[in-house]
Amino acid sequence: MRQGEQARALSRLAATGLMPLADVVFLLVIFFMLATSFTDKRFAQLSLAPSRDSSALEEALTVRLVGKGIFVLAGAEMDAAALKNALRSQTEEVRKSGLRIVIGEEAVAQDLADMVFIAQGAGFSAITTEASER
Repeated sequence: MRQGEQARALSRLAATGLMPLADVVFLLVIFFMLATSFTDKRFAQLSLAPSRDSSALEEALTVRLVGKGIFVLAGAEMDAAALKNALRSQTEEVRKSGLRIVIGEEAVAQDLADMVFIAQGAGFSAITTEASER
């Protein structure tokens, strides 16, 4: 009979030890549900200050970043693949003069990152950015 009492006491002890653990687990689940943000950070809006000194790259090639993967070079709208080809076809003199990226209101951070990556791959030595005037 003593063994039965000891077994019941041990089972009660084990059961009471799991209840606080379950509470802590549920509190952690609730915390992470409330603290997690499910927004896609790749499409965050850019907020840039206007350029102060644009005279340094007036002769630079200008690309307008319209937004949502649309770029404008010499008045022609193009996607990233076409822009990559157009920038690679530029002469060495144009590449040395630099590239000026004018960022439109609808531009997202991923488009700017893609643009800089493409320009570096095309061999541009100087890359500047500025916000378009509203």
